[in-house]
Amino acid sequence: MKKIILSILLLLVLAGGGTAYYFLKVKTYDISQDAKLQEIVADEDYDIVLPPQQDSPIEATGPQTENGGVSEQAPNDDSNSTSTNGTAKPGVTAETIKGKYRPSFESLESQANGKINALVGRAIGEYKEKKASGEKISFSYFLSKYKTAGEALEAKTDQAFNKIYGALQEDLKVHGFDPNEAAEFRSAYEAEKKARRNALLSSAMEKM
Repeated sequence: MKKIILSILLLLVLAGGGTAYYFLKVKTYDISQDAKLQEIVADEDYDIVLPPQQDSPIEATGPQTENGGVSEQAPNDDSNSTSTNGTAKPGVTAETIKGKYRPSFESLESQANGKINALVGRAIGEYKEKKASGEKISFSYFLSKYKTAGEALEAKTDQAFNKIYGALQEDLKVHGFDPNEAAEFRSAYEAEKKARRNALLSSAMEKM
């Protein structure tokens, strides 16, 4: 029975709840009432490190002079650049720009995994504490509390991702590339969220 309850709980928490959450009409839980949960979800922000912007683009109308004017030197035509408007610096491609941001996305993924593991660990730990003390296990309590925490954590993770993603899109744009070149990171991020939920559910079940 314990595994059945917790598997349903974790599935709802990690997979977003869906129709079951709607029909149960679970209230939002104030996570500030749980210091450990607050620490996992709200107290510590993600450490976002963006790559240095060293590759300044060369404008199509010519490079700017120190006083803000434009020199008569024509911009270089680089065959390795896939720029659509000729503003990319020689040797800079959409792929090289995206490559600069991969460590930032990978760092965010690692931090997100750590936070979600901590969240699941807290849910399992609290369940075991209540069980050991003989306290009645309330399904709606756990669902409300950890669904709220899961949504708060996912929102914070999305916000961090969007900051990196927006910086990448802007970097592509100023170098003359289509910002949609960054779309692969968005697709990967959404796929990783689904895979992470499934993996964590299996991990949680093994620990019960």
